[in-house]
Amino acid sequence: MRALVIGAGPAGLTATLVLRRAGWDVHLVEEAPELRTQGFAVPVHERGCAVLTALGLRPATTGPVEMPRGDLVRLLAGEVLRLGGLDTGVRAQDLVDLFGDYDVVLGADGIDSPTRALAGFPDGRRATGFSLALYRDDPAAGPRVFPTGEEPGGTPWRVDEITQIELPHWSRGHVMLIGDAAAACGAATGFSTTVALVMAYQVANALVAGRTPAEVEARLRPWVTEQQAAARRRLPA
Repeated sequence: MRALVIGAGPAGLTATLVLRRAGWDVHLVEEAPELRTQGFAVPVHERGCAVLTALGLRPATTGPVEMPRGDLVRLLAGEVLRLGGLDTGVRAQDLVDLFGDYDVVLGADGIDSPTRALAGFPDGRRATGFSLALYRDDPAAGPRVFPTGEEPGGTPWRVDEITQIELPHWSRGHVMLIGDAAAACGAATGFSTTVALVMAYQVANALVAGRTPAEVEARLRPWVTEQQAAARRRLPA
């Protein structure tokens, strides 16, 4: 069986690892010029830890852990690249005419997934809130708020919208979205990485067992929907 996996983040790497270990011919591509290892620490909850343990990539644990995103990507990529290659600098737009050459296409290219649009899925964005981050070089400095316009300066802060992806379906024929491309829980909620790991692991194993993408989705969707709802409950009203 031949698969195209678009995106070499936690979801794409996990799916690729499972499929390659099962003997599939997997073409793994990433739009960035190299593996994306930047990012903040990410929580990995119990089910995410269970996936890593099942893959033989960490000791068994009954509790959640937090690790830099780059460490997680490197952990997965080390085993993935031992079994096969990774083509970087490849856009999904350049591959869309080749989708039919593969038995399965997995879009794991994140919340802004080009594959989602290319394969005819709706955008699915749902804004659920905002996160505010304040960066300080001096650990002794405390946060201060000044009245508008009275004390100008370059305050190192940023505001990000917390967006979820909610789609009526994750698969169209032999093309399936996984991870944030299919069901982002929202940055800063602490759920997205675990959902990505579990989705990718279960989808890949089900495909190896001969199930169709639609069958996989029907089994997995209730749990993913529950995680997205839990993520929304963590946001302040």
